[in-house]
Amino acid sequence: MLGLSVSLLLYSFVNPELMKLYQARLMMAFTAVETDLDVYVFTYWNSPESAKLDPLFKSMAPESQKKLRLTFLDIPTDDTQAFQRANLALTLNPKKQLAEYFKARSVLFELASKNPKATDEEIKQATTRSRIKYEPSKKELLDLSLKVSAGTIQNLKVTTTPTVIIFNTKLPLKKKTRGVRCHHFSCNPYFNSAPWSLRYL
Repeated sequence: MLGLSVSLLLYSFVNPELMKLYQARLMMAFTAVETDLDVYVFTYWNSPESAKLDPLFKSMAPESQKKLRLTFLDIPTDDTQAFQRANLALTLNPKKQLAEYFKARSVLFELASKNPKATDEEIKQATTRSRIKYEPSKKELLDLSLKVSAGTIQNLKVTTTPTVIIFNTKLPLKKKTRGVRCHHFSCNPYFNSAPWSLRYL
């Protein structure tokens, strides 16, 4: 792990922009450990199926973050940009807590079902009524996070929502399609019948 830290430090001098993107990616995740296992959850705020996924993750996430990095990303559209900004503000909060985050997601999904084109101000009002506090991300950090989100969606070829991707960064690229064992997901029968895409990379 020391070698990795030294490598990242040296790399930050060679390519500081990529280092900032890497740091933003780590900030967006929920985790309590250093790990090679990433779980990406791609959702769309106007999708009822995406909303149905949250209760399952809400029950699994507290234990899961002790073993992996859990990242929630939005599939962006012109109508839901305000929701995406709100979600990033919540995940980039250095003091974020899973329980509070899922409470906020519930509020956002409910608002999206009633007002799919809600503005930043309308989202702020809805979260305030539910006693959820968050501050908009600073522009530089927001721009970095949007790049991370767009790059992840493109690199992992996500085209539908909801999609869950389990990704082991320790495997060589040519072996990524061979699969990763993850009992939190593979042993749950709900994943075998649910109307979403589950992929192991």
